[in-house]
Amino acid sequence: MAYRTVSYEAATLLSSMIPIELSALEYEKIQNITNAGEKADIRRQTTQDWQTMCDSVSNARWTHRLLLDVTNWIYKKHGMLNYHIIQVLTEHGNYLHKFRITETQKYIICENPKDNAEHTIFECDAWTAKKRKLYEGLGENRLPDNICRRMLSDKKSWELISDYMEHVMRTQINEEQKLQ
Repeated sequence: MAYRTVSYEAATLLSSMIPIELSALEYEKIQNITNAGEKADIRRQTTQDWQTMCDSVSNARWTHRLLLDVTNWIYKKHGMLNYHIIQVLTEHGNYLHKFRITETQKYIICENPKDNAEHTIFECDAWTAKKRKLYEGLGENRLPDNICRRMLSDKKSWELISDYMEHVMRTQINEEQKLQ
């Protein structure tokens, strides 16, 4: 879904897979432990170490900004990731300039020079009606910094946000394909 341009940190976080170095340390600690409570304590410590790691790395800053809390994300009770959500959460989506299909980095939908996930999903005026409907459904409009907290809060919020992201990204992809 994300190929090679997504950082290791973002890929492990989005997939809820403990980074290999932390997983190896955890395995070493629990090898001879039979008590479930002690194993749970070690897992909590691993998750805290993962949070510390995410807080300090220079890669995946956008993903970290959106997800923020490792524990809440990896133990989510609902919601499936798809291609479009991953593109938003990893700040991918504009390859037209990168692969020299266009001469400019402008956002294809509105010609704004700031073509990134924050503009595309949260700021672009082209999506005002859709954003209004999303915010009404959520009962708030303080995104992006709380978007994943809202997605994780309940299934309805996940679906509203997911549907909005999919609509925006599908429209963008369709417009980009017209240029190719």
